[in-house]
Amino acid sequence: MSSLNAYLDTCIVSGIIKKDLKPEQQEAILKLLEYRKNGIVSMVTSKIAKDEIEKIPEKYRYEHQMTYLLIADVPVCRTATTH
Repeated sequence: MSSLNAYLDTCIVSGIIKKDLKPEQQEAILKLLEYRKNGIVSMVTSKIAKDEIEKIPEKYRYEHQMTYLLIADVPVCRTATTH
């Protein structure tokens, strides 16, 4: 497992769905996914990202959920809690 981590955020999933990522962002995401597949980079996400996707209006949510599930077989990272 790599010591480098990349974070899968809601804005990445939304950018893929809406097709509004800049070419350099698309290329960067593609490289990260390739690096992950080759064990160079680990990817993490959070419960917050999953919760945000579940709050998307129903008529838009399906594609977001599907894309997230396709690329989100990544571990969920722990988030700091405040008291």
